[in-house]
Amino acid sequence: RTEDNGLVSLLPEAMWMLKNGERRNRVLTKAHIRSILALRFGVTFPRNDRNTKRDVLMAKLEEQIASHPEKLESGQRAL
Repeated sequence: RTEDNGLVSLLPEAMWMLKNGERRNRVLTKAHIRSILALRFGVTFPRNDRNTKRDVLMAKLEEQIASHPEKLESGQRAL
């Protein structure tokens, strides 16, 4: 799917920003956060849900990192 390809292409940059503490809104975007959630943790949001707030996505990402830090560090894609 086109959306999946977009998430895959964003993942390396998103991971770099996250690991280097970059959390500013205009830098670590909703698309970056979605790529990490989907590809590292297997968490997805409905395709047509473009209105999910960045803060909600970031909170979900922080929750996933706290619960499953090994998934972030492993470098493996979620199945």
